[in-house]
Amino acid sequence: MFNYQAIFKVLPILLVATGLFLVAAQHSATAQPDQDPLSLFEEAEEVLRAKMVGVARNYVGISAGIGLPENEFASVYHEDEAGFARAGFLCSIDGAYLIFRNIGVAGTIARYSNGIKKDGFTKNVLYQLPPSATGAGTGKKWRNTLFAVGPTISLPEDKLVLDLRLLLGATFTNVPALNFTGMYNDAPLTVTRAGTKKLSPLWMLGASVSYPVPIFNDLDFLYHVRAFAKAEFISAAPKITLTNQTTSVDYTVHTQRTYKQTVGVFALAIGLRYEFGYADE
Repeated sequence: MFNYQAIFKVLPILLVATGLFLVAAQHSATAQPDQDPLSLFEEAEEVLRAKMVGVARNYVGISAGIGLPENEFASVYHEDEAGFARAGFLCSIDGAYLIFRNIGVAGTIARYSNGIKKDGFTKNVLYQLPPSATGAGTGKKWRNTLFAVGPTISLPEDKLVLDLRLLLGATFTNVPALNFTGMYNDAPLTVTRAGTKKLSPLWMLGASVSYPVPIFNDLDFLYHVRAFAKAEFISAAPKITLTNQTTSVDYTVHTQRTYKQTVGVFALAIGLRYEFGYADE
């Protein structure tokens, strides 16, 4: 399975460093206003301003896409903290208010759900039962509802805008119940993992690119509508306690386990956003 964790150990540093470098370069370009070039290698302020990224705009938008589960969340192996999660659906409401020219505060409210890999869950249960046991597993969906806020860097360049953001917040996780129904020695056998709910902290790192929607350019109210595509990594690991019950004709066994379950996803989404106002220069 593709290792998203290795990539995102490095990606946050690269994205933030790139954004800070561009903002710092822009700031240094205007640090000496109304002065002539000091050498042949320096340019006048008017030339430098023409090369700078534009002033960012506040915005609010909606988007929808897919959530690809992180390694352990998608795992079906008994030795991992297996979540059995499949790729799922994600939707969000996003917004940002620019405090300075290209730096501000962003926020999001999002919800994502991931179905269960039923075959993977079935194999996991059978691995723990005698070889002669047979059966099949079922389960509901993982559901996460989150809220997060944090700093954002917005870099307009002509009609294109690149946004970077690092957010902190919380997610409410609905852990699904899982059920296995089968046979062992000609007797019915059931294995049930009860569902639960948990609130936990999260962090998310994202980047998006937006462009004006041409069809709206002739309408005054909709002139500021932009289409955007975004990629985000959402990381959370709630500490959950799960109760398992194994029932057959002659016995019932209860077990309980407490551990941290990764529920992170790599999200890809598209949407529309409406821009209003400008950041202070």
